[in-house]
This record gives sequence, structure tokens and C-alpha cells, in this order.
Amino acid sequence: MVDVNMAGDDEEVPQVVLDFRKAQELEESNPAQAEPAYVAIISSDQETEEGMKVQEKSAYALGQLYVKSKAADKLERLAKDIRPFCIFWPKARTAKMIRALIDYMGQIPDARENQIEMCTDCVGWCKEEKRNFLRQRVETKLASLYVASGIYSKAEAVINSVSSEVKKLDDKLLLTEIHLIESILYFEINNLAKAKAALTASKTKANAIHCPPLLQAEIDLRSGILCMREKDFNTAYSYFYESFEAFHQAHDKRAGYCLKYMLLDRIMQETPDEVTILAAGKTFLKYLGAESEALITVAKALKARSLKDFETAKSAHEEVIAKDEIMSHHISNLYETLLQKNLLRIVEPYSHIQLSQVAKLIDLPIDLVQDKLSEMILDGKFEGTLDQGKGVVIVFDRQPISTTYENVLKSITNTSDVLNNMARKAQLLI
Repeated sequence: MVDVNMAGDDEEVPQVVLDFRKAQELEESNPAQAEPAYVAIISSDQETEEGMKVQEKSAYALGQLYVKSKAADKLERLAKDIRPFCIFWPKARTAKMIRALIDYMGQIPDARENQIEMCTDCVGWCKEEKRNFLRQRVETKLASLYVASGIYSKAEAVINSVSSEVKKLDDKLLLTEIHLIESILYFEINNLAKAKAALTASKTKANAIHCPPLLQAEIDLRSGILCMREKDFNTAYSYFYESFEAFHQAHDKRAGYCLKYMLLDRIMQETPDEVTILAAGKTFLKYLGAESEALITVAKALKARSLKDFETAKSAHEEVIAKDEIMSHHISNLYETLLQKNLLRIVEPYSHIQLSQVAKLIDLPIDLVQDKLSEMILDGKFEGTLDQGKGVVIVFDRQPISTTYENVLKSITNTSDVLNNMARKAQLLI
């Protein structure tokens, strides 16, 4: 609850302060009556610095009240209603309040569309009032909301526009945020080269300033996700742990995301025992959720080396896993890898083997086994063929790979290097 500390008796305290105290009391006893009390303070004419500060605190308190009651429409209207009074406030104070109200909207469930509309409307107002400092920050927030909503074309347009403008001002802190959002955008559209380049740019800007801990933690989180996609799981785990520590100290809910990816990282390294140890840690217990439980189930199936259990675990938590594209991508890849390894281990010792026997040994449906073996043959991961009429897998003998041409090219390259070195030494002697 917002509080105003004023010395002296009630007779010496300005009326606006008394009204604010009364509104605070109503918020605790009767929130429905607190709303009009705060609105009356915000809409009143205040000429003193003290009165303006109370107006500002009333706006924050009313915003928090709307968050508690999940009144997204009222919060959006509040951001518009305070604009006439912002003319009398310092620009930095106004920018802080507008951004706070936008962040408040993000705390209301299923209010992202309201938040986007709020940002879009605020950008238009900023252009009219020529408040470029605030506009650039709201546009950056708007771009991140577009990315989170999957509206990538609009996100890219906003990012490119605000990025070129901020680069001229050399605002390193804002550029750090912009490059980070740019990296997330390109990662979502599977342009990993650009995602990595944008993340490197964000790190470079962050190293040149005193980067806020939570922003640095977000950069570490994205670095870990990119390292996982490149299968550098040890480096990814280090990034996730650093990010988790920062979010945990700040009591930020994003610590749960870091824990989830730490568990996923250990699964991808095929060390399921470490998943159980991590999940049982005292620090991590408060962040366990449905996604963590799904990963623990998958880890148990991995430890049992049972593809059937793995498939069962995937199916049981399909809805949870599908919500996170990163989780879904890596778990699907792991399942495909394990399936291929198991099939090869079963069929390679034979020259001919019945499909039904392969399906029995691997404990999976025969149709799935047949489709997977066909795919592996086409991809060149398995040398053989399927006789579907007889229901038999025919395994070919592995042909030795000829290295003659490769060895010739290496010899030519080495000879060329020797001749070039000799020519350089001869020129030095001359």
C-alpha cells in the first residue's frame, strides 16, 4: 500500500493529504469506495509540489487497485485520464508513471491485447507532445509485446524504426534492451544467425555500462537458450544457473523459467539422475510447476531407457510441453535420437529380421517402426531396405568409404604450403 508520511496535526496537514489517507483506509476496508476517492484526488487542481506528489501517489495506488481487481479497461482509461495533469509534472516523473501503468497492465491475466493498445495509444500521444524519451521506451515495450504475441512483422518494423533512432543518440542501456528483443524476435522465426548477432550486440552494449541485474539475467537466459539450440549444453547450463541466481535474489518469477531449462539441459545431456537431484534442492522447490513435473517424468523414462515410457510421459504432459516451443523442440529431438539409436542397435546384427520382431523388441507399434525405418533409410542413417510384402527388414553390409580423393587433395594442399614457404625463404635470402 502506498503511504504518505507527513508531520504535524491534521489541522496543519493539507486537505489533499487527508483525502489520500482516507482513500488508503477505504482501500483496506471497502475497495469499491476507495476508487472514487483516488479518482477525486487525481482530477483535482493542485498547484503546490506537495499536492502534485500526492496526485502522483494516488495514480500509483489506483493502478495497483485495478490490478488487484483485474480491471484492465479501467487501468487503460486511467493512463489516458492522467495526461492533462502530466503537463504540470516533470517529464521524467511522467515517463516513470506511464511506464509503471503499462507494467501494471502486464500483471493482469489475459490482458496483453489491452497492453498493446495502451502502448500504441501512448506512442501516438508522445508524438503529439514531442516526448521522444518516453516514446522510444514505450515503442521498445510495444515491440516486446508484439514478439510475445507472435506478431513478428509489426515487431520487426517497430524494432528497426526505434533502433536506428536510438543508435544516433547512443543510449547504450536502451540499445541493450532493443538488441535483446531483436534477438528473441529472430530466434522465434528460426533465423539463428541474426539472433546470435543481435544477442552479441546486446552483450557488447551491456558490458559498456552498468547493466541492471535483471536485464543481465535476461541476457544470460537467452544466451543459454541459444547455446542449447547449438547443442553446447554445458555452456547453456552455466548461463541458466547465473540467470537463476539473479532472478531468485530479486524474487522474480522468471527464476522458474531458468530452473525449467536447467532441468531440460540435464535431460538433453542424458543425465536423468541430476534432474532428480536438482528438483529436490531446497532453493529450487518453490519454483517447481507443471512444466518441471513434466520434465521430471521424462527424466525417469530416460533413466529406465524405455522408449515406451518416454512416449507415455510425452503424451501425458503433451499440453504442458507443447506450450513451450523450446521444450517441445528439444524433447522431440531427444525422442527421435533415442528411437534411431535403439532401432539401429536391434537391426544391425542381422542380415534379415522380421518387422514384427523389431516392433516386439522395441515395444512400439509396428506402423511406427516401419515409418521410422523408412525415414532412416531415405536419410542415409541406415543402409538397408524394407520388403513390405514379406514384412522383413533387409540389412546391407556397410561399404568401406573411399578416402582416395580426400587424401589426394590433402597431399596437394600440403605440397602447395611447402612450396610457398620455400619461395618466401628464397626471397628473404635474395
